Amino acid sequence: MEQFHGAVIEKTIRNSGVSISEVARRVGVSRRSMYYWFEQPSLQVSTIVKIGRALNYDFSVHFPNLLDSCHVIPAARKKQDDESLILWKTKYISLLEKYNDLLCSVQAERVHEIQKTA
Repeated sequence: MEQFHGAVIEKTIRNSGVSISEVARRVGVSRRSMYYWFEQPSLQVSTIVKIGRALNYDFSVHFPNLLDSCHVIPAARKKQDDESLILWKTKYISLLEKYNDLLCSVQAERVHEIQKTA
C-alpha cells in the first residue's frame, strides 16, 4: 500500500526541527502551500524532491517506487559539505585567536607606554 505523501512529508518536517515557515521559504512557496501539500494523498516527484533538498533529507526511504537514486542528495556530497564546513570553521577560529593575541599585545604596549610617560 502506497503511503499518503502529504502525511509523510508533514511528519518528516515536524521531526526535522526546521520550522514549516523555513521549509516553505527554502522551497520558494507560501506556508499555506505547505499545509495544502500536507493534505494531499499524492504529490509530484518534483515537489517531494524540492522539500527533500530543503531539509537535506532522502525521501526515497519512504517512497522507493517513486524516487530513484538520481532524485536524492548523494551521501558523499553531504559528507564533503560537512568536511568543508569543519575546515572553514577551524580556519575561522584560528584567525580569531590570532586577532585576539594581536589585540592583547597592542593593548599591553599601550599600557607600557602610558606607564613610561607617567
